[in-house]
Amino acid sequence: MFYKAKGQFNLFHVCNHWVADLLDAAGIRTTPGLAILPAGLLADLAWRSGLSSARIP
Repeated sequence: MFYKAKGQFNLFHVCNHWVADLLDAAGIRTTPGLAILPAGLLADLAWRSGLSSARIP
């Protein structure tokens, strides 16, 4: 089952990018290149928050 959504899937703009876009809209900066994989997005957020030594699963 799928939820209705606006927009279309694009191989170069995956769900992690959607999350990054929402974070950016909320004022939390992200790096799109790192948002390709969940671990990259989490590492980017940890680094920007000053938790560079945080363990990322």
